[in-house]
This record gives sequence, C-alpha cells and structure tokens, in this order.
Amino acid sequence: AGITVRQILTHSAGFEAFAALWREHSGRTDYLTQINARPLVYSPGDSTIYSDWDFILAGLIVERISGMTLDQFTATRIWQPLGMRDTGFNPLGAVPADSTCIAAFRADHPLLARIAVTEMDTAYRHIKIHGIVHDENACALGGVAGHAGLFSSARDAAVFSQMMLNGGSLEGKRILSRTTVRLMTSDHLGTFINQPMQPGELACAHRTLPCGTPLLIQNVRNGKFAVCRVADRGRRLSDRMVGIE
Repeated sequence: AGITVRQILTHSAGFEAFAALWREHSGRTDYLTQINARPLVYSPGDSTIYSDWDFILAGLIVERISGMTLDQFTATRIWQPLGMRDTGFNPLGAVPADSTCIAAFRADHPLLARIAVTEMDTAYRHIKIHGIVHDENACALGGVAGHAGLFSSARDAAVFSQMMLNGGSLEGKRILSRTTVRLMTSDHLGTFINQPMQPGELACAHRTLPCGTPLLIQNVRNGKFAVCRVADRGRRLSDRMVGIE
C-alpha cells in the first residue's frame, strides 16, 4: 500500500493500534520486518486510529535520514541546545545494540531517587519498572523508540514549552522553524472540532491520543510564560523525572 509520511504522523496510515511483538521479537531490524509483514486494518487515509507503529516508523525515518540513532539525534538537535539536562532515553545508561531496556537497569543508580516508579511488571520483565521504559515494545527496541521511552522533568517540559511558544526558538537558538511549529500545532484531521482551544494555547501531538503524558502549553502573557500540565499517574511533579510515553 502507498503510505505517506503525513499519514504516519497523523495516525491515518492503516496500521493496527498495537500488537505484543515483544513476546517473540526484539531489535529495530526485526520490528521493521514484522511491522511490514502485518496486514493493514484499513486503507491508508480512510480513517484515523492511533498506532504505535506510526511513531516507531517515524523514529526509524529520522534515523535513516540523519544517520544517527533517535536518541543521538534528539539529544544533539533538541535537548542539548535547549539545556534540557533531564531529558532523554534510557536515563540510567546506554543499552548495547540488540539488547532490551533491562540492560540499563541498576538498582543502586542514584538517579532512581528522582524517577517515578511505573508498575510491577508481571507479564514481560517480571520486575518493578523503575528508570526504564514502561512500554513493552519500546523496551524490546532497546528503550529508544518513536512512540515511547522518553524521560523528562517538569523543568525541562517548561523549557520545551517556552521554545514552542516562541515559534521554535529560545534565547537565540533556533530549534524548529516557525513553519514546523505551525504544522505541529495545526489540526490536520478535524479531531479538535469538539475540543475548543483557548486563545494562545498550543496543542501538542498527544493531546487527543489515548496514551502519553498530556502537555498543554498556555500563552499566558505575550509568549513570556508557559504552563505545562505534566502528570505522573495522579502525582504532582517538582524536580522528579517521569517517562513520557
């Protein structure tokens, strides 16, 4: 089937929402093969269904074009220029190629004191999920994936939000073009028709999707301040880090 990048980014490419590939598969090459082999559930462009495969493929596209892994690309092009020191994949350490996210876990890692515990995994890893990605498919991909695995803090989310409110730049550093920001915050599918936005608000990609950490950016006063609503399963965050899936 002919599938465009726009369809992938708007979850209208025809993919199923999810499958437990982690039960039998791991690694980028294996996952790409399996995603390509799975039948579409609707014709591309005919519907809108959130799919993990869409954002996994988007991440692989970034890697193919840039020649860098997704964590390297986002770190060098976004997090480091913005001084977002708490943001990134696999916060406990790098994962060797073709390994799962479990390879990064260290029970005595000092950063665990700042990272929220997610759950007790009784289906896949059979450990307390703490400091590693919650999503099983992302874990099978080594903890770095387009759909899950990113950790951050409220402070860093505020920095990113201010960059977005500024039209893609912060303190003289251009991260995104104004055109890119406009495209990122536009309604491409009519999904916001029954969800009116307030003046000055920017809706990020996950605002209407059934997963991920909600992020609402409010232009309070001429783009000078951003309010981020980042929730960790009902708990308030200060300097703690949370997985953004």
